[in-house]
Amino acid sequence: MKIFKRIVGLALVLAMTSGLVACAPKEFKHQKMVDFCEDHDMNDYDDYDDFRKDCSAHLTYGTGDVEGIYYSCDKSEAQDIYDVIFNRFDPYPSYDVEQTTVFVFNDGDGGVILCYLFTMEDEKDAKKLFKKYSDQGIEDSETGEGKGYTYYIETGENPKGKAMLEGFYVCGKTVLTFKTMIDNTDLIDDLCDTFKVISPTELD
Repeated sequence: MKIFKRIVGLALVLAMTSGLVACAPKEFKHQKMVDFCEDHDMNDYDDYDDFRKDCSAHLTYGTGDVEGIYYSCDKSEAQDIYDVIFNRFDPYPSYDVEQTTVFVFNDGDGGVILCYLFTMEDEKDAKKLFKKYSDQGIEDSETGEGKGYTYYIETGENPKGKAMLEGFYVCGKTVLTFKTMIDNTDLIDDLCDTFKVISPTELD
């Protein structure tokens, strides 16, 4: 009887452990990012050149109507977003990218959020990019481990008092990263909740 109870107990422990492992994300999903953008009424783009042009306008001016735009792609366009938009001043090494989803949100009052989701060709490159990114850490930053992912988050304010938040998260060979300069951080909190990662607003 004691042996039977031990076997049953071991089976329960294994089942619970397997459930916990299954809950940990193996990577961030692009469809989840697309669904997030759709749920927040962002405009989907079919043409990459049009997206690049409007993305530049949002980041340069950041005023006007409240609006979000997004683009999801693979192959050469995904690589180009990494090379030309994300890494336009070459602060990071050149890595091969399989898929990219990016959105820009303008709050109509000069506040902007720029967010990328990259799937790298090699998981080692995702980790190397994380190390390069987090090595630039400032005083108000934190690096740590979540459930299945590693994070680097940074908080601060610009001279006008707007919240400036950065997040960089690696899960498998996927990288989720954003930069914000915005008063209302609800969208960032929603994004982090969608991907089950810690939000910069949770820092003490």
